[in-house]
Amino acid sequence: MEAAVIVFVITWVFFWFNIRGRKIEFQTSLAEKQKKLDEVLAYNTRLWKENKQLRADYDELKEQQNTLIDLIDESESIEKLKALLFESEEEEGSYEEQKIVIPEKSKPKIYQTFYFLVPNKNGTFSDSNNTAFNAARHMYQFTILNEQGTKARFKFINHELTTKDALTDPQRYLRPVCTYENAITARSKQIITVEEGWADKEDNIWTVTQKAMIHFD
Repeated sequence: MEAAVIVFVITWVFFWFNIRGRKIEFQTSLAEKQKKLDEVLAYNTRLWKENKQLRADYDELKEQQNTLIDLIDESESIEKLKALLFESEEEEGSYEEQKIVIPEKSKPKIYQTFYFLVPNKNGTFSDSNNTAFNAARHMYQFTILNEQGTKARFKFINHELTTKDALTDPQRYLRPVCTYENAITARSKQIITVEEGWADKEDNIWTVTQKAMIHFD
């Protein structure tokens, strides 16, 4: 009888330590996986911020490049005017000082801006646009890029009222004209346009040629 009790106690103790060991091993494994997940999320966040900064740097360099091109064009125009002036003086034998007129730098064109609410399922917008922004109705801002009014870039308007609707039904409001940089989560509150989309107009229909890239924050 005593031997049976001893065997039972030993068996129970062994079983208890075995279960406890597996529990500790499981908790340790779970903690390590959670740590790795946190590291991956932190790495992704850091990459997104770096990507955002690179885009900002690229836009700034592009603007500087355009300014430099304008200055070069302006300089070439001045040199051409000087050459014409000198040729005229030689032909007429006149040494009278003449005033060189430097053309004013052309002002950047202000493109028309207008707004849309819901895109069509096939990635188009009907030409029922409005030039006055309405926070309760409009989700997308379009900017005309040429004099003919047939090319435009567009972005999502991150406003509390329309953003809430878009997050509730992304298949209707976002998917036809946007690509996602990350996934929507229950904590998503904002929709940031990372890269504007492009669209062409034909027969009063705007067709998206390149979807906008958005980030859920």
